[in-house]
Amino acid sequence: GFFDMKKYATEEERRADMGKWETVLHQEKSMLGSSLNAPVFDIHYNARESGAATTRADKIKYALVITVEAPKYEDLYNEILRSYQSILMPIQPQVSLPIRV
Repeated sequence: GFFDMKKYATEEERRADMGKWETVLHQEKSMLGSSLNAPVFDIHYNARESGAATTRADKIKYALVITVEAPKYEDLYNEILRSYQSILMPIQPQVSLPIRV
């Protein structure tokens, strides 16, 4: 998987390796486009109550932000948007922030 973890990790290792309790995770992985066939990125929310799994948790809204770079592929953004137009939508910024360099 993208956030790889040892198969038989201790709880301490799982917390450190998986970021299980973190609200923000960051990972980077380089792949050759020619090695991908209909790639997907699945995310799943694991509800917890007092440290244990629960089925009574409220649904929450969350986001997945990814960056895909393919310098030699000139129309990647538009092609992805066309291919997944029923699922994806461009982000419309709600707040204007000044950019400082």
